[in-house]
Amino acid sequence: MTSRLHTIGAMVSLSALCFAGVAHADGYWMNGQGEPVRGGDGSCVKTGYWAAQPLVLGCDPIPAPKPKPKPARVVLLSDPNGKTGAVLVRNPAGEQLLNEPYAGLQAVPGETMQRSTESAASVRARYGDVLEATAPRPMTFVVRFETGSATKLTSESAVVTSELNKTLAKWPAPQLMVVGHTDRAGTDQANDALSLKRAQTVAQYLVALGGITADRIEVAGRGEREPLVPTEDGVAEAANRRVEITLR
Repeated sequence: MTSRLHTIGAMVSLSALCFAGVAHADGYWMNGQGEPVRGGDGSCVKTGYWAAQPLVLGCDPIPAPKPKPKPARVVLLSDPNGKTGAVLVRNPAGEQLLNEPYAGLQAVPGETMQRSTESAASVRARYGDVLEATAPRPMTFVVRFETGSATKLTSESAVVTSELNKTLAKWPAPQLMVVGHTDRAGTDQANDALSLKRAQTVAQYLVALGGITADRIEVAGRGEREPLVPTEDGVAEAANRRVEITLR
């Protein structure tokens, strides 16, 4: 009997609401101010027309919109010597060729790629932290020796070693590969020993300048095997009497 009275009471209350002008919209009862009517537990009161869609703000949990993916960016930069290559970028929407310095594009998956033109300033502003963290590209320095000497550098080579020492001061965790070479005057055995001695001379000189420690230098001698200028045996070509120093 009590249960029937509660049911009748709820029907009377709902009838009173309807009589007071409550109307339904999108499956919920709304009052005259357009606000949802709520039951005793705080939930919105559903009408007989209620359906899972559309969702009603304040009554249904509305999922947060999926964030739009950030566009992927590609910018073509020149190498330290000023040369610029090319890169072909593809995605399902098409492809774009970048072959000019600071040519760029951005793309969101499934969308057409948008071209852009960057500058040194804009690249530095956007990617400065990444560029600072990137290891510098290897550099090669060449010093030369007088004929037959394992210790006497040419006058021009002093300028090269000075420039190398300045570079070492700014280079993060430098490593050097020092490789000696000879011309084709002399025997193979003598040139092998001479080229190695030249590499050792340069390594010792760089350590003495204070720009690097010996444990960061690797030395090797290649004799007359790798001439810059091919010659007949016995020719004392000055360009081949050299030590190549690779900084990495």
